[in-house]
Amino acid sequence: MPSMARWKSPTTMDSGSVRLPISIVSMATSGYRTDSGEFHLNMGVADKSVRRHRRRADRTPRAELEQRLYDAAIGAQRSRYLNATARVDATPQWTIQGAAHVRAFSQSTVDGNSTDVGPCVDPLLLCFNGSVPANGLDGLQLANPFAPDATLGEIDRTRTQTTSLGATMQATDTEPVMDHPNHFVIGNSVDYGITHFSASAEIGTIDPDYFVAGSGIFLGPSGNPVSDGPVLLRTTDLYEGLYAVDTLDVTDDFSLTAGGRLNVADIRLQDELGGALTGSDTYTRFNPMIGGSYKNRSGRDRLCRLFEANRAPTPLELGCADPLHPCIVATSSSPTRR
Repeated sequence: MPSMARWKSPTTMDSGSVRLPISIVSMATSGYRTDSGEFHLNMGVADKSVRRHRRRADRTPRAELEQRLYDAAIGAQRSRYLNATARVDATPQWTIQGAAHVRAFSQSTVDGNSTDVGPCVDPLLLCFNGSVPANGLDGLQLANPFAPDATLGEIDRTRTQTTSLGATMQATDTEPVMDHPNHFVIGNSVDYGITHFSASAEIGTIDPDYFVAGSGIFLGPSGNPVSDGPVLLRTTDLYEGLYAVDTLDVTDDFSLTAGGRLNVADIRLQDELGGALTGSDTYTRFNPMIGGSYKNRSGRDRLCRLFEANRAPTPLELGCADPLHPCIVATSSSPTRR
């Protein structure tokens, strides 16, 4: 059966969009508590399908020709999660807390769009904007099988599958220091995730009902350097953290806080099509913090705190970081396809 997708014109504006989601959500939770500790477990599943309708924002002659009153895209999302938390009072001063999670997420989209692909100067071949060769999956320039009066479109498909798991453990000590109340926390965290992402673009024709009818012709790596084509990417990310914070009540009215966190992130990209996306990066950063709080006679707290924070780039940002190799990870998110 031939593939088809509703077409979205680049002239559409989000401000007039109406989302029609269908969602199914299920959750469950359980817990157990004693005088010296507690344990909680919760899980959930969610499935959602979305169809977007957007009304045309302008009525220029081109818009009248290319698009009727609405356009649409379809997508599906599925998520699963399992969380567990625990607390144990090891001594009157020491408390141990821990948490762990497992999550799975998948998303797929099928989107009909306009395309920059059309006949070349030689009408027997296909090009981008009439000049840059449009290649097929075999790396050869595509022949033009379409009628001269055909309006070409594109069916963009994406699929994302992510599985992540992580754990955190921390210990809290409230034992006084030199007869001064003190609150000390030390802990660490580990999070690991693996993601598979794929994207493809099928050339087709926009029919009178504004559906893109697929032709079975898929775009391969095109451009010099490559800026269009299929994507088959596997990413893994490992985040580790070690932190400690101590708050000492110097007087009844003044408290001093100091601490820091060491973050290490290891992010790896594997281009399963053998392209230029493969790479690995490791980021290490220590973020200190110091502060104090003062309680005045009216009972109001005055707080002053200095701290640093950081984040590592996402796999998408790393895949688009080389100015000599245009980003093809988010090919289906380019302006001409949204």
